[in-house]
Amino acid sequence: MSEIPELTDEQKDCLAVMARLDSPMESRAGVSLATAESLRDLGLVKLFVKRSRRKWTAYFTDEGRRVGQTVKHFVPPSRMSAAEATRLVGLELHKDHPNHYMRQVSESLDYSSLERFTRDLRAWCGDRTELTGEVLDAADYADLYTDFGNFLEKFPEGEAEMADNLIPVRITPAVMNVFSETGTWEDPKDEPDVYKELHALPWVAKRATVGAVTLETLGWMLDTSENLLALGDYLTTPQAKSVRKFVDDYKGTYKVAGGHEMTMGEKKAQEKREAAEREKEYGKPVPHVKTGQIVGYLKAGKFTPIEDVK
Repeated sequence: MSEIPELTDEQKDCLAVMARLDSPMESRAGVSLATAESLRDLGLVKLFVKRSRRKWTAYFTDEGRRVGQTVKHFVPPSRMSAAEATRLVGLELHKDHPNHYMRQVSESLDYSSLERFTRDLRAWCGDRTELTGEVLDAADYADLYTDFGNFLEKFPEGEAEMADNLIPVRITPAVMNVFSETGTWEDPKDEPDVYKELHALPWVAKRATVGAVTLETLGWMLDTSENLLALGDYLTTPQAKSVRKFVDDYKGTYKVAGGHEMTMGEKKAQEKREAAEREKEYGKPVPHVKTGQIVGYLKAGKFTPIEDVK
């Protein structure tokens, strides 16, 4: 087996994306043609470039596919701090609006929700400024939303305080996909506020979701993540790695913001109380004859399947 060549971060990122998606790389923001050409010269991709050189497609060679698997989970280091990115975006908000000379850009945005504000601001900066995608991805939009919304008195009475209490989050596509497969994502019945906040996040396929949530929803995210990790092989290895990183990144944030993380003893006590409540309402648990897992509950001759138990 040949040795893996030394690669730049740009080359690793391109190969990693191709390996994770298991698909060719088409011309896209963040990956330059020069990077694709350098990978072609290394024999790792076959490259097809249109005459204009604005559109191109790269396909793995056999060697490229092998190397791609070794860098599949590579994440390029961020060269832009959140503080600096937020400052640069904030400067754009202070500029005069080209179509409304008596107003600044900040006055023309939608402040009805953080998500709409973020959507409008990213679109504006992407279309009308020279800021790079790296800057736009790193900026703290919750901070800008709160600062400018309060300054311009855009919030209805009582909502400014809520905006201050929102917690900025950055969720990778892998973690967002895990959240989207939960019952709470599908049905607002049990967790209506969490359901509303999840669906309000600006989810874009193949890109990290950047937004802000309340302490309650962040707690739900952490609990859901840890419960799924505890199931062992429920998540794929890449999913488990992404979910574990999310937990590690936001556990401390949750505590600092006032969230309470239960000890193992508290969790066991809660599980015991919940089991007693289920038995009181639905009867005795019925295990599967082969696996021993609970499949439902039986009370007064009535069987309730586990999926119908709250």
